Amino acid sequence: MSKSRLKLKNYFYHVMNRGDKGEYIFNDYKMKYIFLEKLIFFKNKHFIKLVAFCIMGNHFHLIIKDEEGLISEFMHDLETVFAVKYRKDKGGKGYVFQNRFRSQIIYYEKYMQNAIVYVLNNPCRKHLIDNPLSYHWSSAALYFSENGDFVDKQSVEDIFGSKINFLHCINNKIDISNHIIETPIGEILGDQWYASRVVGKYNRRIENSDSIGMRRNDYINIPIQSALLLFEHRNKITLKHIDFCSKYGKIVRNKLLVFLKDECQMNYSKIKYAYPFFNMKYNALAKTYSRCK
Repeated sequence: MSKSRLKLKNYFYHVMNRGDKGEYIFNDYKMKYIFLEKLIFFKNKHFIKLVAFCIMGNHFHLIIKDEEGLISEFMHDLETVFAVKYRKDKGGKGYVFQNRFRSQIIYYEKYMQNAIVYVLNNPCRKHLIDNPLSYHWSSAALYFSENGDFVDKQSVEDIFGSKINFLHCINNKIDISNHIIETPIGEILGDQWYASRVVGKYNRRIENSDSIGMRRNDYINIPIQSALLLFEHRNKITLKHIDFCSKYGKIVRNKLLVFLKDECQMNYSKIKYAYPFFNMKYNALAKTYSRCK
């Protein structure tokens, strides 16, 4: 039995598939163009944002944002229509794609840069070119072009911070395989903490919960490092970049203390293991917590 497909709204995915038995189904300009044309059409139809793509000779990679939970419908339409066009043009019988598409939900904050760089470096790994920007069948060069409005350039700029940083990262040799986690409902590109959160959200949705967001009780008994990651995610900050001796740093630390004490229900002995509180004594933590409350 095949696994359930992860279908959550507003999540980013790395999607890929290849020709049946490794067949080079994109071996000429015409087939690549047809696939790209259908990709653009169906992404609009199913409210998909296309962040990055790379079409190789026998396979493709996409980085997408699924805004309405329609990834299965989107990929079914894209692959079915392309397969019909391919058989009409090339002849033959049987499957065009090797299997149903493979997808990995991406932990946005930590792994989106790596996923995009990995996808755009496919031609370099296959020794087709030396620079990803010179490959015509990927989105690498489109971020710097007036063309290619079908690509979500703004998301890429948000992910990398600037075009300069994108250029700095694009030639990095990235291997994402060590960060792929198998779950009962598919693959996740992230860490174990994030994978458990996604699976929990998916299960609650299946159970017809009113909300797929994390509930207050979900924070209880999670590891201290997971709690810190959750706090960073919620507040869109990186704790290691903050000077906790500064006024702003103290405000963040106080907010973190209340979060760990109230929502995660951690005691002071556990909170002291969090590096923002290493130098604070128990009575100082208690007084700070009382003052913040």
